[in-house]
Amino acid sequence: MGGYVNGIYVSNIKSGKIDLGVLGIETDVLYQWRTLVPTYEKKVTPIKNVFLENVSAGEVKFVSRVLGQKDSPVAHVSLKNVTTGSVLEKKHIHEHLGGVE
Repeated sequence: MGGYVNGIYVSNIKSGKIDLGVLGIETDVLYQWRTLVPTYEKKVTPIKNVFLENVSAGEVKFVSRVLGQKDSPVAHVSLKNVTTGSVLEKKHIHEHLGGVE
């Protein structure tokens, strides 16, 4: 048995420049331990239902970067009225994301 992430709500946020981006989700976190301890069992934390609304930021590298796993994609991300200044790289970087609005 493990944990999960479900129902994250962020609203009415104003920010200046952000070093990376407004939303960043990466599920491959075992890289931090690969050389320290052997991994006997790989468990991915399910992530779903992430909502951002009325968020504004200055300069960013990306607006959203969601990197799920093939066997456990991130499910349902909602970006409503999310605005930024300059986007220095790619606006949206998504891998294994099931449902974005």
